[in-house]
Amino acid sequence: MSKDTFSLPETRTWRDIPQQVRPRAMSNEGRRRLTIGALRATVGAAVAGAVAWGAWETAEVLRESPAEMTDAARSSRVRSLVLVTDGVLDKGWLARTLALPGDATLMGLDLIKLRSRVLSDSQVDSASVTRNFPDTLTEAGSRRCSSCQGMGSRSRAPDSIPPWSPRCRGSTG
Repeated sequence: MSKDTFSLPETRTWRDIPQQVRPRAMSNEGRRRLTIGALRATVGAAVAGAVAWGAWETAEVLRESPAEMTDAARSSRVRSLVLVTDGVLDKGWLARTLALPGDATLMGLDLIKLRSRVLSDSQVDSASVTRNFPDTLTEAGSRRCSSCQGMGSRSRAPDSIPPWSPRCRGSTG
């Protein structure tokens, strides 16, 4: 028996159809999106470059010559002291303890040193010294309980007041 060869007609695709016009590679909408994307990338790079340049210049000025900083930051003198406390200490005590010179500027003060001056008093349990611009220095703190004052840091509170009591925060047992 002989085999019948069955031949299928050659299949054709749309690519086989001759085209007289060269097709566009991109539509108008695609071209617009590409242009906007390139514009965004360019503007983003320019903004990032400007920010980096500004940061570099600021760092250079501060590193090379801090005297060229604006006078506004250096010239604000301390005009008032504010004391926030839970005890009987007053502004006069704070002024004597801090012993600020008359021409002291707010930015020229060493807050850690001032805090240690305040904490050196036996009546003070905790303290924080902060700058409040433009011209105020604030000290906030709490005092030791009256039964614990003058006992020193290694002493014990009286038996009627337990050492963990909030009335006697400064004592250690």
